Amino acid sequence: MRKEYIDFYFNQENQFIAEIHIKGKRIRVHNKENLKKLIEICREFGYKVNDEGYIDQDVTKIVEKYAAYRERKDRKKKALHIMNDIKTDMKVVRDNKSLRNKLIAGTLALALTFGGIAALNSHKNSGNPTTSQGIETVMEDEDEIIDETEVAIEEETDSALELAQMVTEGFHFSYEDRTREENLPNARRYEDLFEKYAHRYGLDKNLLIALAAQESCGDHYGNIGNGPAEGIMQIEKSVHLNSNVQAFNFETNEVDTIYVTEDKLQDLETNIQIGAMILRTCIENNDYNVPLALQTYNFGPGNMQKVLNACGENENIDISKMRENPNNNDWLQYREFLGIGDPQYIEHVFSFLPNHSNLTVLKRNRQPVTVHIINDQQKTQQNIY
Repeated sequence: MRKEYIDFYFNQENQFIAEIHIKGKRIRVHNKENLKKLIEICREFGYKVNDEGYIDQDVTKIVEKYAAYRERKDRKKKALHIMNDIKTDMKVVRDNKSLRNKLIAGTLALALTFGGIAALNSHKNSGNPTTSQGIETVMEDEDEIIDETEVAIEEETDSALELAQMVTEGFHFSYEDRTREENLPNARRYEDLFEKYAHRYGLDKNLLIALAAQESCGDHYGNIGNGPAEGIMQIEKSVHLNSNVQAFNFETNEVDTIYVTEDKLQDLETNIQIGAMILRTCIENNDYNVPLALQTYNFGPGNMQKVLNACGENENIDISKMRENPNNNDWLQYREFLGIGDPQYIEHVFSFLPNHSNLTVLKRNRQPVTVHIINDQQKTQQNIY
């Protein structure tokens, strides 16, 4: 998965520009006003941008704020277009006072709808942007959004909507950073297998690796035949032994089925495959809510339903809404009351991921679903490199 960062550099024309790399897209910011605003936002987060370099922390937060700024500009532009059209029409009805007043009222209403009262003050800008020439000048400040998920084709965007859709409100946790513990390199020894089955079942490879690091310390052969769960993915034998597990296969577009036996659980690759299939089922059954699905992997679907029921009753929240929104964390406080499993399982798995990680899974139609994981406990380095 691509790492997210903001790159500041001078292009071949010696123009200082910024490139935002986020969610498989590259947004090139070259307009002076937009670039100045982006740098101001970066400074609000503690980054001093004076020369070439890059920021690889707080990227989603910075882009969220920048997207909101761009959307406000777009609303003003829409209001300016409307006002210019009305102004043109008013020339025709200059002598009709009644109709002219109606047009003015319509202008005010539409301007308020698109941009709020601030849009009505746009005439204070130098050059009077209510003229057609002024509007063309405003329209020249668009950022170039380049889709890197397929072919890098440049295209102009006439609103901040696409930019705003690239980021999501983060799912906030507080947990210890364990990325330097040996569990992680232990699990990464089998990275090719994790990648193989992450690709097959539309999962995030790094999530599978982190799950294995938490479940078994990344040690498969030391976790065979000595407990109620088996192997690197710690498959619960009382639940899955001598039964079928199923998951949608993105390579064949069919559903895979494996009948779980002791021999299959003790085989490293099959153990990883079965764990990936179980996680895939948890994700689909929870409307692609990754944190909720991850806790379900530990609790089991029946116990997870009890947690959601308790939260729904006490907080007066529709359970389906909790599943649909991966940024909703109301149910987290109800994990303890069951007295089973690991109530902090999500945090323990995420502790093997870098802060501000993006976890992406695929729906069956191959539409990506991404959740942004933020560790509120971990301090971020406030410099650009």
